[in-house]
Amino acid sequence: MRYNIERHCEVIMQTNPRSPDPIMLQRLNNWVRAKEAMALVYTTAVIFAISACYSNPASVAPPLSTPTVAGMTETSSHVTPNTPVTTTSTTAPPIRTVTATPTVVPQPSATLAQPDYAIAYVAMDNSRSELRLSNLKGVTSTLLNSATNSLFLPKWSPDGLRVAYLSRNRTTDEMQLCVLLELTEEPFCTNANNITGFDWSPDGQDIVFAGNFIEGDNRYAIYRLDVTKQNRSLLYALDMQVVDLQWSPLGNQILVLVESSDTPLRFVYLLSLNGRLQELVLNAVPEFVRWHSSGLGILYDNRLYPAYQQRDIHLVGVDGSNDQSITNTGKFTYDPVLSPARNLMAYQTYSETEQPRIYILDLSSNQTIAASPENSSSWYPSWSPDGKYLAFLSQIRDGAKPDYSLHIFSVDDQRSTPLVNEGVALFRPAWRP
Repeated sequence: MRYNIERHCEVIMQTNPRSPDPIMLQRLNNWVRAKEAMALVYTTAVIFAISACYSNPASVAPPLSTPTVAGMTETSSHVTPNTPVTTTSTTAPPIRTVTATPTVVPQPSATLAQPDYAIAYVAMDNSRSELRLSNLKGVTSTLLNSATNSLFLPKWSPDGLRVAYLSRNRTTDEMQLCVLLELTEEPFCTNANNITGFDWSPDGQDIVFAGNFIEGDNRYAIYRLDVTKQNRSLLYALDMQVVDLQWSPLGNQILVLVESSDTPLRFVYLLSLNGRLQELVLNAVPEFVRWHSSGLGILYDNRLYPAYQQRDIHLVGVDGSNDQSITNTGKFTYDPVLSPARNLMAYQTYSETEQPRIYILDLSSNQTIAASPENSSSWYPSWSPDGKYLAFLSQIRDGAKPDYSLHIFSVDDQRSTPLVNEGVALFRPAWRP
């Protein structure tokens, strides 16, 4: 708006009624017009400079690079208990979808490229651990990784191209998280030790993991790892040990099971990706927690004392409502695993008079099928992607040395068949999606 010098003078005359000097009035008017012209020239120059920057991307300064620390980058900051995490942004980055194009697209090995089932498992003796891959025929298994460390808990990425697992140093007992980005290459491992649990995001781009790290006054922390960029950010720091954690199938929150350091009690929390922790109050002390495949409910088992009394599996809503018992075996029942394609649930049982066994519950008819051999101890049920087969490990003790084998149970034939027997201890199988 143009400055009105005449109106300004009228106001002056009303407060001091003297005749204005016409020469001074003309000089003042010329001065104001000169200022207006200078402002117009300055504004035009600024607009031209901004337009030139946007039309020439090379003139824009590049973003600052994140420093690398021992093979990884660190973007986390300390937070106090029950306080939302403050990272490089006010909220965590959104979960990427499977359709997003990654920077580097990992390619499967020749064995994995074949249209067949694939099961990853660990074979271990007193000196080495081997992460192996077998097809449904159980013929020559493929060696994915071999180490002097003890390897545990292989988990496939949802796209079936990557495998993550835990590696424990046999001397120091420190546990690291390792990831095979390319199944024919060496894995990369985090520089964080003492990891207690991890899980893939539904899109396979990130891994959430936890362990007893030092974050200010807190001893334990939960991190989010970008697998492609190999950097991590702090989600939450707390003063209780994380026993297990699992990413929601919907991708919006993480199920966390923690244990108090001074009592045998366990607690269940829901952690949002922006660092908000909310307790899910259960009328039980769970040993395991699992997401329902819909992401709207949670499976858990109610641990009672003494340890081997009856313990059943329950299903509860994410808000704690509609808690209902699914099993009533009269035994120690735990480790529920839902079929990805059928309305079936596998679980384990144990009692003082029976060895650990694996059963399958038809959730539609409430009928139970015994999947594992009666004369063996069996653990770690794992479903095939189509729900037709259930893999598990069995041990038959014949004399002083136990006999370990990887078994496959056919749901349609209701028959269990030994698949792999390497003469050494075998651990948790994992089907490729």
